[in-house]
Amino acid sequence: MMVKNRRAILIGILPPPITGQGISFTTSVHFVKEAGISHSVVNLGTNDENRSVGSFSWQRAKEVLYSLGHYLLLVWRPNQVVYLCLAISKIGFARDFVFILLGKVFGHRIVLHMLGGGYDDWLKGQSKIFQKIVSLTLGCASIIIVESDLLKNQTCLLKPGKPEIKVIHNCLTDNYVNTNPKMLQPDEPLRVLFLSNLIESKGYWDVFQAVKSLHNAGYNVRVDFCGIFISEPHEKEAINSVNHKKEAFLQTIRSAENMSFMEYHGLVDGDAKHQIFEKADVFALPTYYPKEGQPLSMLEALSYGLPIISTSYRSIPDMLKDGMNGFFVNPRSPQEISEKLETLIKCPSLLASMRSASLALYQEQFQRSTIEKRLVQTIMDTK
Repeated sequence: MMVKNRRAILIGILPPPITGQGISFTTSVHFVKEAGISHSVVNLGTNDENRSVGSFSWQRAKEVLYSLGHYLLLVWRPNQVVYLCLAISKIGFARDFVFILLGKVFGHRIVLHMLGGGYDDWLKGQSKIFQKIVSLTLGCASIIIVESDLLKNQTCLLKPGKPEIKVIHNCLTDNYVNTNPKMLQPDEPLRVLFLSNLIESKGYWDVFQAVKSLHNAGYNVRVDFCGIFISEPHEKEAINSVNHKKEAFLQTIRSAENMSFMEYHGLVDGDAKHQIFEKADVFALPTYYPKEGQPLSMLEALSYGLPIISTSYRSIPDMLKDGMNGFFVNPRSPQEISEKLETLIKCPSLLASMRSASLALYQEQFQRSTIEKRLVQTIMDTK
């Protein structure tokens, strides 16, 4: 039942750095604000670039204490809902535990959002006692939101029916839909776009190798890489690892033989991102990233009418129908990516039909208006 004049405490990571979870949380904040709901935001973002995901640092500890202090100034007020984006690490859970417990003590409605995937894989690797603590803690929530029916298994260790599991797709804050995508001309290269954080398990090396193979075989193809280099979740020496991988990649693509058909653009946003999507013909993200869920960059690719080459992983089958608006490939399979790109080069009519299919899928399932309404209703318990 809706409680009149209920306020919202929104807890999650705001950029920078730019990550899928940060963008999704920012979108949630934007939707609540647009709905005219009184709210406060507790930002869990970090400025500690030397810290790998889920690891401890004194800088991070100070940031978390500051966030908890901010929360304590808010949580004692009556008639509120606590909306929290969950972390996937022991340290992150310890933080989430405090937020959830205090919300429960003060009698607030608690809504938890699992942004991304892999929560079940992470939890199964923990001790039985820890699993029980997590299960009891998450059981304090009224609702847990997941991004896809394909990600409901993340809650398999919870008691059935408690809390309620609700599926709400990701969506884009921008309403832009490219209803007139460009057509590939005979004298133009097939332009492949990789846009994501550059993490090895996102498959950027596989895309590089696939395009290079086609180029060496005489095909007119080029690839654009966009995004920042960040560490894998398991890496301990984050900053050293990132710098080493970035330097190795840049040296490779900037060699004389590679510069003619590939380019690294770094982080792109706003008009620059719009232009790079408009120029692209195919979007490639052959990911096996442990925390992958429903990639926002893939939603953007759909909204621009791009065929997609990716893995049948986590919730990606919601966005990619094999043979209809793109192709599935196996993880770590540059040869398969190369073969699918070659198919599109040789068959422009298939490329055109896949463009139309991507746009249709986006408009049918990922329109902002429907998702925005459902998300706000779920957080605030309105009907």
